Amino acid sequence: MDQVQLLTVEDSFQISGQGLVVLPDFPSPPSNWRGGSEMATVVKPDGSRLTAHLNLFTAHFNIRDPQVPLEKRWRIVPTFPDLQREDVPIGSQVLVSASVVEAIKRAN
Repeated sequence: MDQVQLLTVEDSFQISGQGLVVLPDFPSPPSNWRGGSEMATVVKPDGSRLTAHLNLFTAHFNIRDPQVPLEKRWRIVPTFPDLQREDVPIGSQVLVSASVVEAIKRAN
């Protein structure tokens, strides 16, 4: 299966029970796509690669300011449930199937 770049990791943090959250996140697409689990390839800055499960689920951010638009409240949050920060250093590229990238781009 051909994979394309979804993102370049700008930051990351661990959440207990969720795994490694990587940033950037994305606006939720206007379609019925709700995400799911995907096999991703992580290309580290040193060129090494690893394959891991990537979860892409829509999350709601509880922002109290009524002026904040919906695309800031509903986000697609990429998480690696089985990885740690040292597994996905800043600057790593995350590759997934082209269909996932296309679905996410519809929101941008």
